[in-house]
Amino acid sequence: PPSPPPLALPAPGVPYDYWEQYLTIETFLLTTILYASLAAVAVACAFLACELLSLGWAATDALQGAVVGAILIAAAIAASVVSVVGLLGWVGVPLSGISAMSSLCAVGFATEFAVHITHAFLASGASAAAARAEAAMRSLFVPMLLAFLSSLLGIFLLLATTFGFVLNYVFKPMICCVALTYFYGCVTLPLLLQALNCLMPKPPGASAADASKAASGATFAAPDASVKAGQMPVVEGGAARSVV
Repeated sequence: PPSPPPLALPAPGVPYDYWEQYLTIETFLLTTILYASLAAVAVACAFLACELLSLGWAATDALQGAVVGAILIAAAIAASVVSVVGLLGWVGVPLSGISAMSSLCAVGFATEFAVHITHAFLASGASAAAARAEAAMRSLFVPMLLAFLSSLLGIFLLLATTFGFVLNYVFKPMICCVALTYFYGCVTLPLLLQALNCLMPKPPGASAADASKAASGATFAAPDASVKAGQMPVVEGGAARSVV
């Protein structure tokens, strides 16, 4: 005789609602993070392209800068999310629907830091990697640091709670999220931008400015051939003569 069909006996109610998440949490987390990261990168690319066009960049240069910047922003987001998930397991926070929210928050925090740094790097007006990074960090280091410290201050207020659940599932994930996204956005990303500056287009007028700086440097560096050791050039009537 044919075997009877298997019986489906779901357990409705609160236990089923809370335990069902562990069956799909990994797939849900990967899918949600992927969609959120793609949306963040697309918005960042469009923002960078529009901003560079408004600064007078050529369309091809603006598109190239926006695409390369978006790729680096995606790298910062990926590194932040992977590090947050891994560090949560290391500190003993199990993966659940609540702790997964910190991974989603990491996408937002990483995008915020990375977009500001990348935009300041591209729009600095310089062409050398060191000059671009210096200009970006000079204008953004203090605001980024204050944003990081204010976020930490708000999270540290959770230490006043007496519930271990809040400390383990909210405090630890948010501390990991804020600290790692700040590190990748404000420490690692500027170094990566400098290393890949060769892929970035130069801003308008950068070649002329570099040539002018080089010419002025050569003018001041080249000594007068008529000036001998122990003599000082003196300008009289537009001509230089040497005096002891």
